[in-house]
Amino acid sequence: MRTLLAIIGLIVLGALGTVGFLYAQEGSGGSLEKVLWQIRTTVGQAIPALAPSEEAPVAAAPVTAAPAPSPAAAQNTAAASPSTTEESAAESGPLKFRFPAQCAIGRNCLIQHFVDAEPGPEALDYKCGALTTPANQGLHLRLPGPKEMLKGVPVLAAAAGEVLRIRDGLPDVDVKLVGRDALGSSGYGNVVLLKHRDGYLSAYGHLKRGSITVAKGQQVRAGQKLGEIGLSGATDFPHLHFEVRRDGKVVDPFTGLEAESGCGKSDEPLWNQATMDQLTYYPSAILRIGFSHVELNQAALEYGLLAGDDGISARNTKLVFHVYAAGLRAGDKARFEIHGPSETLLTGTEETVLENSPTAIFRTGPPDLGTALEPGSYRGSFTLLRDENGLLKPLLTASSTVVVK
Repeated sequence: MRTLLAIIGLIVLGALGTVGFLYAQEGSGGSLEKVLWQIRTTVGQAIPALAPSEEAPVAAAPVTAAPAPSPAAAQNTAAASPSTTEESAAESGPLKFRFPAQCAIGRNCLIQHFVDAEPGPEALDYKCGALTTPANQGLHLRLPGPKEMLKGVPVLAAAAGEVLRIRDGLPDVDVKLVGRDALGSSGYGNVVLLKHRDGYLSAYGHLKRGSITVAKGQQVRAGQKLGEIGLSGATDFPHLHFEVRRDGKVVDPFTGLEAESGCGKSDEPLWNQATMDQLTYYPSAILRIGFSHVELNQAALEYGLLAGDDGISARNTKLVFHVYAAGLRAGDKARFEIHGPSETLLTGTEETVLENSPTAIFRTGPPDLGTALEPGSYRGSFTLLRDENGLLKPLLTASSTVVVK
């Protein structure tokens, strides 16, 4: 009898964890009927099915190679698939997670937001940095832009488990174009929800429409492809929302602590050792850098509309150097220089960042000359400086060249 009661207790805890994720996902726009439906399907109790399933047919999608590195180059790679020995050890020891996407941090993806570690209105990541938003409950693993998304970046199961829920069919579209109200309660877009042992759940949100390769009830192994990073749901940039819960409570995989436990603290990270060895905390990063003959907005930069190998026509009278950066803090200094043919200094400027910001666009260039640009090679350099113990130190440097012909 005691054994039976213990089993029932574990089942109920699993159901509560599912409800916690659903409530966080659907928010105030969700419905009690959907929550009750999920409890019923998870626990198997006789709770009336008050809402139909939201699941869509699973679209078969081939495994696609990760995109080529972006200009924001750094020498990190995602953790490799665990060996059979590692998988066997993982089954007997504490549950550990692997990196949930087939991309390289600092090369073709980056973590723009971490779990909010600080209670109250102030938002700080686990390193006490600015890479989070108030009450953020997951990692936002972003791509530089839709161009990389369209190439296909696989999302991988962070640990072995059972597919508890999927949702597919929502379009990959910037929420600023369609409006938040048009999405209803589907804030996380296309989703895969996995149930693991030891009371853990993991969620994978904003997946690309039609990319989901698993079905509800399916058993998946660690590292198995679930779908691809997309732009579905309430987001304006392509990324994976990866969220971990234990017994219904959000846990930061970098610390093993519940969300809002305080920055600078750590217990036992949930990542496996291979992943920990590869993950580097980048307080800032560059998403796009380059030149154009006009000022480009955020969408144009994310779609990669900067001048390429073809260069810029000398018939143009304007030259604009763009830097689209992530992870800015109030007080940071952004310095630019543009050198023209023969390394002539055309312009040198400095801007001060006024507030913490997940992303910012910096632009500079010589004034519109009213005459055609001089043919030749132009080089733009960018340096981001940050105050560390009263000293302004370079945090990030990058450069780009373009040919005017």
